[in-house]
Amino acid sequence: EQVEKPIKVARECDCATKKIACGGGHSLLLDTDGKLFSCGWNSRKQLGYEKESSTFQRVWPLSGINFTNIACGWDFSCGVTDDNFLFVWGSNSHGQLGLPKNHFPEEVNPTRLHVNACSVSMGLRHTAILNSKGEVWITGCGRHGQ
Repeated sequence: EQVEKPIKVARECDCATKKIACGGGHSLLLDTDGKLFSCGWNSRKQLGYEKESSTFQRVWPLSGINFTNIACGWDFSCGVTDDNFLFVWGSNSHGQLGLPKNHFPEEVNPTRLHVNACSVSMGLRHTAILNSKGEVWITGCGRHGQ
């Protein structure tokens, strides 16, 4: 359904929102406590759980995991933790999760990559990771030099 006027978003907690990210049909929300929530289209498990949700739901309640940054691609998602680990999930059709695409066509369970990530951004089918040395790493579709 199309929403032409902004509406207040419902979610399962009262926490203040720190960041939001939007993908092809899904959204992520990061609260000020470092907890991660998602909602929307879920055809490739880009929400981080099995079912679609029209309201923000906690991605996975692992104790001790606090996120500082989030990003969404078309049908994949990620989060950077406070200790600079990167978790990825959803479609890996073009290797955009940084995993071998023939082994992981879609990841419902967030997978931790062994990179020192400070920030991350996602496009249609690619991911850019900024590490603590100021280096930028790209994974996924590079057909147009992205």
